[in-house]
Amino acid sequence: MEKMNLTKLLKEWVLENFPNSDKLEEQYFELNEIKIDPLNTYPYEEVSYPILTKSFQFEDRCGNIIVATYIEPTGEFKTGYKVKGVDNLVFQPEKLDSVENLIKPCPDEKKIGTIYKILLIEILPNFLLNKKPNKLYFNPVSDSRNRLVNIIINKIIKKYPQLTKKDNYLIYI
Repeated sequence: MEKMNLTKLLKEWVLENFPNSDKLEEQYFELNEIKIDPLNTYPYEEVSYPILTKSFQFEDRCGNIIVATYIEPTGEFKTGYKVKGVDNLVFQPEKLDSVENLIKPCPDEKKIGTIYKILLIEILPNFLLNKKPNKLYFNPVSDSRNRLVNIIINKIIKKYPQLTKKDNYLIYI
């Protein structure tokens, strides 16, 4: 059930954020069952950005640079794009006309697996599970990303039953 939901979710995300995306991307989701697997990932590295507490970046199969970051003042975990010629990270590419062609629609299971692995290995132990009470906030910018966040949160809760979910928060009490 989780595989089918993720496949549908990622297909919707492509259509929602890249209405002119290549039909091959749509077919990819129709033909493949996607699952979140921390072993099926891209290599990633830690990087430094002003204001952001911890950030990790990786390159997807289409050459996009994805940045997963934890913002300590707000307790928020976000992912965005590092785009050549843009000073800040791009969290909502659809809102910036100038970067739309620089970010290639390229959803795949390795991207989601890498983000999940970064959460499990880098963020949860160092910023959520390190003290009680504590919380980690996810702020999805669309309905499809909200559904993806819920899938990831539910998978984390299965691995860490001491965590609970409230809205878009993972809570450690």
